Amino acid sequence: MSTTTSPPAPGWLGRIGGRLLARQPVAQVATAPAVQQDAVQEPPCPTLSILAGALCTPHGASADELGAALAANKVDADLDRELVDDDGFPVMSARCEQAGDAAVREEIADWLDTCATPAPRFGDEGWRALVLGTAVLRELADRAAGLLGADEGAPLTLQLALVLPADWQMEQRQAASMWCRQVLAQADWPAVRIGLAEPAAPAPHIARLAQQTEKNTATILLAFCSHVGQETVDRWSANGTLFTSFHPRGHIPGEGAAGLLLGPAADGAGIVHLSLEAEACDPASASLKRLSPQRLNTLAGRLLQGAAIAPAAIAMVVADAGADTRHALELMEFGGATAPHLDNASDIVRLGPACGACGAVPFVAALALAAHAALEHDAPLLCVGNDAPHLRALALVRPAPTPQDTP
Repeated sequence: MSTTTSPPAPGWLGRIGGRLLARQPVAQVATAPAVQQDAVQEPPCPTLSILAGALCTPHGASADELGAALAANKVDADLDRELVDDDGFPVMSARCEQAGDAAVREEIADWLDTCATPAPRFGDEGWRALVLGTAVLRELADRAAGLLGADEGAPLTLQLALVLPADWQMEQRQAASMWCRQVLAQADWPAVRIGLAEPAAPAPHIARLAQQTEKNTATILLAFCSHVGQETVDRWSANGTLFTSFHPRGHIPGEGAAGLLLGPAADGAGIVHLSLEAEACDPASASLKRLSPQRLNTLAGRLLQGAAIAPAAIAMVVADAGADTRHALELMEFGGATAPHLDNASDIVRLGPACGACGAVPFVAALALAAHAALEHDAPLLCVGNDAPHLRALALVRPAPTPQDTP
């Protein structure tokens, strides 16, 4: 039996130790080479713990599956036999097989019929998004119940932070929130201990959580969205935002869901530390022909200095960048400046092609994949959010120190 050589972090998290994300314990991260001594030392960025991650994407329903697809370079979008452009030709899409689960859709619809009057109209894309979100939330709810539900300390509050599709109306958002609370109730989480938030974007919300984390609160951050439908194709085609051979900066219809179970920072096997910084961008930059990586470089410098991690210790970079080649080039230039030892082909990966355009899902999926990879590599990773035109986000994801065994 192992014991800690020093007291665990305050609150419930110190009591759940190795029951977390990893299937088996990992070794403590080796001390990184020292950062430049003449540089101005940045203060440490506030840190959260990633206790579990889950995802459902067109190229993988787990971090293992998605990572294998990325490694094999089998994540490209494909021609969709059901979606056509104005000329009747198939368009590119990233379609998720699990989104068509008729049994889950019927279960949600039947439950909403008993609770909402009148029942909201989601349309096929809305239902596909809800089905995917349900699958991921159920996995995280089970993990939360197993890790946190049996804790004997002070009662825990589980905050559910839903990043819903941006075009959903109020009645759709209310119905989705009601259903997601029901999913948590099905996992035996008491309704009086469930909080609800609807952040517009995941990165700023994570940054706020790190600043405001309370000892007896955990958070499930969940994003789900689907744009795989003729209605979206027609709308994007009409406003000139659909990806075509003549418009390579356009959107490829995609779908998916991804989530994280987050808690206060603590040490222990299987725990992943997450530090994140985000900065707003001038919306006018979306029209530039070339995007500068300088903002990402600055964020990386602050995060790495604050954590006393040398750039050479970074094992991978995972990003949400999609089909827009400007974002891919921005990412490559960032990697070349911040972590030049990494291989552009194998060590810097983009999730945008694996998910298509589906709101915040690629960024949350990138964080879930980065957490998994950090434990696999036993090393720190960087996670880049540069797909949104109005925001740049950068996260440092690394295994938490493991308490040493004592006789």
